[in-house]
Amino acid sequence: EGIAFLFSMLGVALVAIVALLFAVFTLIFRKILIILLLIFAPLALLAWILPGTERYWKLWRENFIKVLFMFPIVVAIIAAGRVFAYVVGTQNNQSNLISLLFILVGFFGPLFLLPRTFKWGGQAMSLAGNGIMRASSKVSERPKKFLDTRQEELSAERTRRSAERVAGGEGFNAMRPWRFPIDKFKSGDWDPTRGVIPKGAFGGRLNKEGSRRRQVAHDRYVQAGEESRKKDVEAARERILRQGQAIRARGGNWDKYFQQIADGGGIYRDGDVVEDIGKTSELERVAARTQLATLGSQTNWRYLEDYYEKSRDKDSGMNEPERIEARKFFDDNVDKMITKLPHLYTGVGAAADSKAPAIGQMHGVEVEAILSGLSKTINSTKPNVTVEDKSKAQVSLLSFLQNFQEAAANPNIRVDNGALKAVKGFLDARPAEQGGGGDFLKEINQATHDGRGVRKNLLELMDAGSLVGISPETRSQLAGLKTQIADRIDPQTGTYSVTPSLGEVVVSPTSVQPSSGTFPAPESTNWSPNAGTNTRIGPEEGETNIPHNE
Repeated sequence: EGIAFLFSMLGVALVAIVALLFAVFTLIFRKILIILLLIFAPLALLAWILPGTERYWKLWRENFIKVLFMFPIVVAIIAAGRVFAYVVGTQNNQSNLISLLFILVGFFGPLFLLPRTFKWGGQAMSLAGNGIMRASSKVSERPKKFLDTRQEELSAERTRRSAERVAGGEGFNAMRPWRFPIDKFKSGDWDPTRGVIPKGAFGGRLNKEGSRRRQVAHDRYVQAGEESRKKDVEAARERILRQGQAIRARGGNWDKYFQQIADGGGIYRDGDVVEDIGKTSELERVAARTQLATLGSQTNWRYLEDYYEKSRDKDSGMNEPERIEARKFFDDNVDKMITKLPHLYTGVGAAADSKAPAIGQMHGVEVEAILSGLSKTINSTKPNVTVEDKSKAQVSLLSFLQNFQEAAANPNIRVDNGALKAVKGFLDARPAEQGGGGDFLKEINQATHDGRGVRKNLLELMDAGSLVGISPETRSQLAGLKTQIADRIDPQTGTYSVTPSLGEVVVSPTSVQPSSGTFPAPESTNWSPNAGTNTRIGPEEGETNIPHNE
């Protein structure tokens, strides 16, 4: 409210300054015109004497007399304004603000009347006055548009904040008591033009219609606030993008710079590049996260995954509004993230059931999250994780690796290099010199804890040999998948080769049937503890796998 008043006062001051400048210009022009008329006075006298030229004499005389009398009129108008300001200023008014406004009107109000005196100054001054008025209009047009734009932005900002308060259920604020009634009126809840009718009146028919109109008004009100917010976020994103480009030009890492902004600001350090970001606003933080989702890359996906996990962890320190903001961010950016990190929207179990084409679109960070999440469930000792949960996690793990192998072997699908490294490290934890993916595993787990701070909400990727409580059949199938997938991934580059390694024995991961009812075969959907070797393997067409949620 105070900023809006400030812009209003700036508008008044601008108009007053423009009026003052043109008043000075008018008086200067009047003086120049008097001198010119005096110079042409001999010619005017000749025109008075010579026949047929009397009209030029009359034109000169009329303009000369009116220009001379114009100054006393201007002085009288300005003096009247000063007298008005003095009288008002010496009164004992209860409001100093009202007195100030009247004084300003007394001092600057007469300046708006000066253009009227142009008509009293003869034809020359009238033409000059018209020109001055046109010039004044053109000069003040741009500043006026600028102030109008700022006023519209402030109005949109107030609407957005008001909508946020209403959506958040903020009640009466004793420090700002005017907010609550204004918010309720703007939202349509207390708007009498929207049909505020007591419940039950006229059998409830009119009240129902009034409620509908109030709801429409409320929805439009929320929509206006949301549109304003999107514009503000986009404007902030463009600004921090420019700043990030400057950081990048100086040799810094702009991904880390945006992450620093998203974390709330502070000092950004990257080698010799140091930048004091200060404390960032909510809009800047949202804009930074949006930019991270737009840029992608491994470090950014890990950051956003950590942000998601923090929003789900009750012990992470996030309050309820921050959790709501996080959920809104992921919903607003679903088109950028759902193919790269689908588990943020569907859960780890559902993401693990993705087929080969979808796996080809996943980022390596997503594959790390799926393998880590399922492994965590399989090894969990928490009482809320049941045997059935662990069984489903093992089924999902085998199904995912089978589909992953299909995607990697398909020449029309390009699997992310980071995903290949994650699977290699998971299935074969031996060191690279022995042909295993242990170096990849170490690199991945270091990345989940380095950068600008510890990522406590990111799970470490374990190797398949560390899984406890799995059935012999599952372990056997994991060994077969190691042969089919891990042995074909280069331990140095992480690239996949469709050519089997020397001495490779191809084992179908679905060829092993459970000999007992301890654990279902891959993709089994109708397993029971008493099932034997006739347990059906693989879902029927159209079946929906159950998403895994811890």
